[in-house]
Amino acid sequence: MQRERDPMRQLNPNMVHAVLAILVEGTVGGKPGYTTGTAFLVPQGILTAYHTLKQAGDNIKIFVYHPDIGECRAELVAKDERKDLALLRLKAKRKWTEDRVQLLFSKHLRLPNQDFIEEDTPVFMIGCLPPKEPLVVGGFFRHDLDPRDEYISLTPITPDPDAARTSFTCTFSPPGFSGGPVLLTDGSVISVILTWQQFFGETRGTTLSQLREFLAKQS
Repeated sequence: MQRERDPMRQLNPNMVHAVLAILVEGTVGGKPGYTTGTAFLVPQGILTAYHTLKQAGDNIKIFVYHPDIGECRAELVAKDERKDLALLRLKAKRKWTEDRVQLLFSKHLRLPNQDFIEEDTPVFMIGCLPPKEPLVVGGFFRHDLDPRDEYISLTPITPDPDAARTSFTCTFSPPGFSGGPVLLTDGSVISVILTWQQFFGETRGTTLSQLREFLAKQS
């Protein structure tokens, strides 16, 4: 059976509602520093890439933004520098009402029930372009790289005890995607986007086992 060539036809629009833009302000060498990236809702809080916070320098202030709600301060709850993951929570709700916050967090994403992902399974990368606009890139899970594929292909790279990663080949992975989720059609998260390897034409992210381990410690 021939697969559907456009994975975007299988996108559930509700997945985008769990994604937030993140802005971090700090000081680097006595000068103002800032970074932007992406975060998303999980049952434990707000998950993102730790380097998005670290690159802003010292004395950081974290802001998250959701288009349905607005901007809000957040604070760091937990981090794992080796896995490059950070968990946030809302610090000051400003004009956010409790009902709105509860509605927002009801849209959180979960991990899949099993680790095995079949070949050609549709997948989606979601990131927030500066300043705050979410963008979805669709593709298919691959157990080996296929440079001829016009969409994303994903493959586990050789495990490294110090920095195991999952690798994605993608023709479009702009700045601001760091911390964003890689999702299946049911909205389950299989990776967090971390870095763009321009020389290899790859975006890299956490492995599913790393996600499970980090979030289990926060439950």
